[in-house]
Amino acid sequence: MITKLIHTIDQIIKFGLKPDLTINKNERDLSLEKSLIIIYNLYFDINYEYDNTDYSEYNEHKYADI
Repeated sequence: MITKLIHTIDQIIKFGLKPDLTINKNERDLSLEKSLIIIYNLYFDINYEYDNTDYSEYNEHKYADI
């Protein structure tokens, strides 16, 4: 468990330690999101399946009268 935690933390901090890292924003965000899920999973001891569904953007004007 501790090895997985250390590896996950290393995955997160590489974005701050390697300023020349070339990765697009979507890949970076996905990597960070998955890393945080792993940390939560280790902390709370839960099983989580990542949802790869591409949801449409929230349209606040559509629901402005609610």
